[in-house]
Amino acid sequence: MDSNLSSLLRQSDLFDTKERIVVGLSGGVDSMVLFHLLCELDLEIVAAHVNYNRRATAKREAQELKNIASQFDVPFECLDVRETIEGNFQEEARKIRFSFFAEVAKRHGANKVVLGHHLNDQIETFLMRLVKGASFDTLKGMAPVESFNDIMLVRPFLDVEKETIENYARENDIPHFHDVSNDESSYTRNRFRNRIIPMFEKENPNFNAAMQRLFGDLQSVSDLLEEHVERLLAEHKGPLPVEAFLSWPPLYQRTALKKLLANISKDLHLTQGMHEEIVHQLRSGKNFRLPLREDVFLHREYDGFFIAESQDKPPFIITITGEGTYPVDGHRHFRVTGRKNAHIPSKCFELWYNGGVFPLYVRTRREGDRIELPYGRKKIKDLFIDLKIPPHKRDDILLLTDDEKVLWIPDLDIECHQEKTGNLLYIEDVPTANPSDSDKP
Repeated sequence: MDSNLSSLLRQSDLFDTKERIVVGLSGGVDSMVLFHLLCELDLEIVAAHVNYNRRATAKREAQELKNIASQFDVPFECLDVRETIEGNFQEEARKIRFSFFAEVAKRHGANKVVLGHHLNDQIETFLMRLVKGASFDTLKGMAPVESFNDIMLVRPFLDVEKETIENYARENDIPHFHDVSNDESSYTRNRFRNRIIPMFEKENPNFNAAMQRLFGDLQSVSDLLEEHVERLLAEHKGPLPVEAFLSWPPLYQRTALKKLLANISKDLHLTQGMHEEIVHQLRSGKNFRLPLREDVFLHREYDGFFIAESQDKPPFIITITGEGTYPVDGHRHFRVTGRKNAHIPSKCFELWYNGGVFPLYVRTRREGDRIELPYGRKKIKDLFIDLKIPPHKRDDILLLTDDEKVLWIPDLDIECHQEKTGNLLYIEDVPTANPSDSDKP
């Protein structure tokens, strides 16, 4: 690999001329070298720093970084974290840092955040995940370019060893700070960095180069996996057949679920526990709605399943008070008349009645709704189950009712059983070509 970091950035196709970017500036050697190199390019740069206030020197370092940015005429944004971070500090700090970087990027009209992660970071992450029992699809490591909160995270140094970066800083007198917390063994990453990885390097002096080749192979295999699963998903339009999905290897299943989730939200991630629960539920053979997030559900409906955002709709109702035209939406209306149309271009229900017939209602279903059929009374809920109406569509089906019972289900063209005596009223379910053609009564 070309050890000239300046040439590495100049020859990459990661940036466009005059492009506005945000660079994450921690003050460590990685981010400081990256910052100086980016300042040599024809870019508009914004520096972003997070001060966690965990060291006595933190405030002074933040001020020095601001001064350095000022020397390069670079805007400097700093997040001052005062509250105590609970739980896994490094993980929670990462969330805070990345969210802040994304916020700064959007505020300044940038769509890229550039970070100083390097090959050693990649190796540490790989080994930590491996020891924790991570699945194959998470071992390929960080990507040079990836999406996060509608911006792009760019990591130009992923193939660069930290030693190369340190040498560049020394040769070019680039100032940087040493975070003493990196020496503490209480953090998992530090233990891997300071104790475990040196043992691998002792066994194999070319350990970093070997790992770099492995990451390339993992990425190639991952790309092939993604393409294969894409083809599998493309074979099935609509809900994914449960039987086919359960026949796939777990790695294919996880990849498919991740793709389905990504179609809903880039921030929704599949955990091992989620995958196991989904497979368990699918094997039950029952219809279900499984929450994956407060507003996202996996729906099993008969032989297939899909993932969708929750779309709780308010009950729909139109009160029919007399003859006339009653719009449902821009595509459909009901026409109520006492005269039979000889050329009805729609579904029509003949309602026999004695005495008063109004009000009638066109509405969505309610608990306890029943319809009188020739063989007896049946709950609408049970009727939908018998007809295998997908659960997520049942609340969209309109019913014609009176105050007590369901008279007609236009979408299914199912009529109630009635005595054909007395007067007749015709209710037509009419597609609307132009909303203006429908006049309210």
